[in-house]
Amino acid sequence: MEAAALGGGLLTQGRTGEAILDLEEQLLVYPGNADTRALLASVVAQKHVTYLDHARFHNELGLEWAAKGDLSKAAWHFEKALRYEPGSPSILANLAAARKGNAPPGLTTTRPGSTLPQ
Repeated sequence: MEAAALGGGLLTQGRTGEAILDLEEQLLVYPGNADTRALLASVVAQKHVTYLDHARFHNELGLEWAAKGDLSKAAWHFEKALRYEPGSPSILANLAAARKGNAPPGLTTTRPGSTLPQ
C-alpha cells in the first residue's frame, strides 16, 4: 500500500484536515516518499494551511474523540494541538479535562459533521 493512499482517500471524502495530518505522519515514517511529499505540498498550497489550522484540526479531532468517550485519544490530539498553538487556553482546558477523565468544557454529546468511525 502506498503511503499517500490514506491521505488521498481522506481528501476525496472532504476530510482535508485529517488528510493533512495523516500525510505529515506518513512523512515522519517514510521521509523519502516523493508522492506523499508532493501530495502534501499540493494540498497545503491549495488550502493555505497554517500552524494554527493544524492546532484546530487536532483540537477538533480531540473533541470528536471526547464526544465518543475515548478520552485517551482525545488527550493525544489536544497534546498535538498544543505543539502548534502552545498556551492556548481552550486547548489547555480541553487537555486538562481529558486527562482527569472528564469531558472538555462545553462539549456536547453529539458533534455535527463528525468524521470519526462509528
